[in-house]
Amino acid sequence: MSDRKMLKRARRYDASLSRVGPQSAWIPSDDIVASSLILSYVSKAGEEERVGTAFLIRVPFENDDSYEHIYIVTAAHCVMDKHFVPRQLWAEGNWMGGQGSAKSRLAAEGWSILRYQDLADPGERVDLALRRYKGPAYPGHLIGRTTRAIRIDQLIDVRRVDFDDAAPLGLETATVGLLLNYRDSARAEPAVRFGRLSLVPFESVPTVGGRRDVVYLVESNATHGMSGAPVLVKDEVDERDFALLGVHVGHYLETDGKEVTMSHSGLSKVVPAPFIIDLLSTREVVTEREQVEARHSDLPWRLKDRRHRERNGVAFAEEIFINEDAYLDEYPLRPEVLFVVTDPPNSKVQDWWNVGDVAELGSPSEVALILEKWLGRLTWWRAGESGYGSSFAGPFEFEMYVNAKGGMTALRLAFEDESPDVTEEHENVVRAVADSLGAYAIEPRTGERIA
Repeated sequence: MSDRKMLKRARRYDASLSRVGPQSAWIPSDDIVASSLILSYVSKAGEEERVGTAFLIRVPFENDDSYEHIYIVTAAHCVMDKHFVPRQLWAEGNWMGGQGSAKSRLAAEGWSILRYQDLADPGERVDLALRRYKGPAYPGHLIGRTTRAIRIDQLIDVRRVDFDDAAPLGLETATVGLLLNYRDSARAEPAVRFGRLSLVPFESVPTVGGRRDVVYLVESNATHGMSGAPVLVKDEVDERDFALLGVHVGHYLETDGKEVTMSHSGLSKVVPAPFIIDLLSTREVVTEREQVEARHSDLPWRLKDRRHRERNGVAFAEEIFINEDAYLDEYPLRPEVLFVVTDPPNSKVQDWWNVGDVAELGSPSEVALILEKWLGRLTWWRAGESGYGSSFAGPFEFEMYVNAKGGMTALRLAFEDESPDVTEEHENVVRAVADSLGAYAIEPRTGERIA
């Protein structure tokens, strides 16, 4: 089957992604150095060996702009051992203003790749892999130089559908990845290799062994260790902005199909970025995304907790703050309590943020009466949503999580104190409310049960 038909097939995107299709936004130049993570594994000798680079892609929730799905993307050959079996890896990225690096384990299972049967021509290869990212390096609310994620609409598609299509050759590129023998002791420090787009092949490129790679060719000085790195292309109009061109997957070695005829051509192979959308649109990846959003729709309070977000590969919609003070101005730390009733009522609260079933606390009106009984008159509230009040323990606000039947599945209570710690006065009020509701009272920040 021709490449032309394959390329048309690759342009078909899942409906949930079509609203943020390729290239409707740009990546600021200040963000490009923070866009990569380092991949490594532990050898049989117990030593860490770096194998390549990866980066994060974020996909907004369909019906809630507060959250985004987070995926880690790399070259498929980076996640395989010499026997082509996926292996356990570690991903390392900068954390919270360059205070250090955050590492997360990537289990051997869970990677999605475009297999040969997914392509129109089984003789072709797309060296690409992705999975949900469930680590601490990317919380969504970012302070200073923290690992950034590329949004799904920051991809660009320059593939040719017809042979006569003009290709934007000469565009300046930036490959952000690992220098294999350089390591900052405390941080993940990638390098940027600059180059230019050299060839947008109409047909796939021959490789050793008779297979063919579906790639662009980029003139760059990318070195060993940069496999899986994002390759960005500079905006011709505003040179401070970039878009994701694709994924670096290795050097182009000239071959006659049987053996290499030139060891290094000075060109790098780059898998076109739209194949990331193809992977995100495969049935198993779409189903997983739908399941996460369905659980969030039923019990939205769960994603308030960082551990539950990480467990599900979800982060807050990206916001960037220049320092911690700017973040605390927007999101002050306050004493918070979450009230839930587990179902059955006597089940343990261990891993409470991942409880499978919860019972109803009551109707919003019933819960409001209990709050007024123990906290004082509510100064304002909207039934089934949120409100404010004042008590001897201080001013407070509350948020009600109501299911489709009108019953409350959880109640969040936040006191407007300067300290994030729950005081003895708070505890007395919390215990009284919990007893009246027949609920557990948990501090979301620590996961500790108060009552």
